[in-house]
Amino acid sequence: MNAAVEHLIQARKVQFDLSQSPIYWAETPFVTHAINPLHILLPQGELWFCRVFNRALPDIADPQLYADVKGFIGQEAVHSRSHSNVIDFYKLQGIDLTDFVNITETLFKDLIDELPLKQRWLAKLLGKNWLVFQVGLIAAIEHFTSILGMWVLEEKAINNFDPEILRLIRWHGAEEVEHRAVAFDLFQHLCKSKLGFYAGRQFTMSLVFPLFVILWTRAIGFTIEQDPNLKKGQLPTSMLSILREVEKEFERSARLPSVKLLIKSIGRWMKPSYDPRQEGNDQLAAYYFKAYDF
Repeated sequence: MNAAVEHLIQARKVQFDLSQSPIYWAETPFVTHAINPLHILLPQGELWFCRVFNRALPDIADPQLYADVKGFIGQEAVHSRSHSNVIDFYKLQGIDLTDFVNITETLFKDLIDELPLKQRWLAKLLGKNWLVFQVGLIAAIEHFTSILGMWVLEEKAINNFDPEILRLIRWHGAEEVEHRAVAFDLFQHLCKSKLGFYAGRQFTMSLVFPLFVILWTRAIGFTIEQDPNLKKGQLPTSMLSILREVEKEFERSARLPSVKLLIKSIGRWMKPSYDPRQEGNDQLAAYYFKAYDF
């Protein structure tokens, strides 16, 4: 099956020692907690990616795509484990994020993944469509992770973050850039027509973007609320106040990405000619793999 494979996306053996990392590894409490949703949302979300893509493997006829999907699954499994370690790190610091992690497990496993499959009549009615729909959702999510991955690789303002956690998020960002086209290509492969593929992309994005913003801001608010070192009201916890503070921080220091960055990227996604290969920089990703000896 791998005879025609030109480039192999594969999981890397990585280890991260957070024993010397400070609780506010991104210099300030707000910037730290604004990036911490990576560690809260991704473990369960990426396990969902793996389950869906494993179910899609039998429907892949193209050898290159098959190899890419296998590599994607391996990388996402390692991402999930690595970010789960940060959850344990925070528990030792007195910040227990377990309740929100459980919410993400319910969302990604019980609701988005398995709920329709548990109802026989619904599973029969949907057939392969539910699998294709889930792949479309993942393609839309992967659009944002690749955009944020490039931001992490390019932004020099974050160079003063804790070296070990910066190493973790830049490794993750580089792999997001490396496999940025896999979910998009798989969704296209499974769709029956060009029109269905385009319409499906726009439909899944219309669901993913608001859900992304809601989950991200709620995870920020939850982490702030769980932090025993902060006084009540010291940092914003509502969605709108968090988004305003993110933009202020972007203008002050550029240590957080602007929400406008994501919104502008949706404009590119909406074009019929869009291809994720137009985003990102493979050479920069390769540079970080070499620099960090991954």
